[in-house]
Amino acid sequence: MPFSSPTPSISSAGVKSILSALQQMGIDIQAVLNDVNLSTLNLDDSDLRISCTHAFEIYNAGQNYWRRENFGLQHGLLYQPFMLGIVGHLLTTANTGLDALQSFIRYQTAFGEGLRLDISGHVDPTDSQPAIAARLWIHPTMKDKVNSSIVDSYFVALMNCVHLLTGRNNQLTQVKLRRPQPDSSEEYERVFDCPILFSQPEDKLILSSKQLEEPLLSANPELHLLLSQKSQSILSSIKSEQDLPNRVRHEIERCIDGSKIDLDRIAQGLRVNSRTLQRRLKEKGQQFQQILDEVRREFATTQLKNGSISIDEQAYLLGFSEPSVYRKSFKRWTGKTPTEFRKSLNSDKKHPNNQ
Repeated sequence: MPFSSPTPSISSAGVKSILSALQQMGIDIQAVLNDVNLSTLNLDDSDLRISCTHAFEIYNAGQNYWRRENFGLQHGLLYQPFMLGIVGHLLTTANTGLDALQSFIRYQTAFGEGLRLDISGHVDPTDSQPAIAARLWIHPTMKDKVNSSIVDSYFVALMNCVHLLTGRNNQLTQVKLRRPQPDSSEEYERVFDCPILFSQPEDKLILSSKQLEEPLLSANPELHLLLSQKSQSILSSIKSEQDLPNRVRHEIERCIDGSKIDLDRIAQGLRVNSRTLQRRLKEKGQQFQQILDEVRREFATTQLKNGSISIDEQAYLLGFSEPSVYRKSFKRWTGKTPTEFRKSLNSDKKHPNNQ
């Protein structure tokens, strides 16, 4: 399954769901956040998204405090639909279990991007009942961070939510897991309540189509439509966020007008808090000053090649306080002063064979 983002993130609701389940397991979530240096997270910010790497660190730190077996199974059992944020509320208003599952597939990115699910028809000549296969995909950058417990949690949480929505606990007909069979698989059989196959080529749930087609008691078509529209808006926002460095770059280019160019001005142009912009760029492995230098360098070298404006005019347009500051910056970018760079261009024109 293709992933749209090279750097997967998870919503504040996603992080809160992990922590809520840990807390119900008797684990000190403040200690967990301190362990992974994320104690300052503002999880009440509904727009907050953090790297999935951090989310998995939180999960694994919580697992370190668990002194018993089957951590993933127990963690997943504590999930309820409302813990999934707007996506969870969307599921509760669907017409049937299948509609709820399809809605989750459609809008799961709004919840988190590190793990993804897709569904397809499943045909087994030995089974007279039609079934649906739900396969788990792991983002390429997360493969070395996702352990078998996380997969257990994901599958059990999904099935527990379906159970709570439908009031039925027999939707599963089979579970296939990549992980080797544990010393005791009795807890797996109890939790999933169906045959379990270990050491499989992929992680997959096989669900009964008939059971999923049962109507949900909480179905609300009008509210479901509104929540779908809101979820789609979140997906559009995430897509825009994934292109954040380019948006910053274009805003800087727009601001080349002789006025000061700094983080506050660009953040205001993008209608975002400057600290938030700085944090989001950092999560993508970039810094504002780095992007600003790149845009300034490209503008400066282009103008020197074209010879259309003077060096002092370039310094003014790029928002430098003094031409001398611009000259020092240009040498840091290219290894040459603007004058030396322009002379080298003229030399290349006179002696093209030297190139």
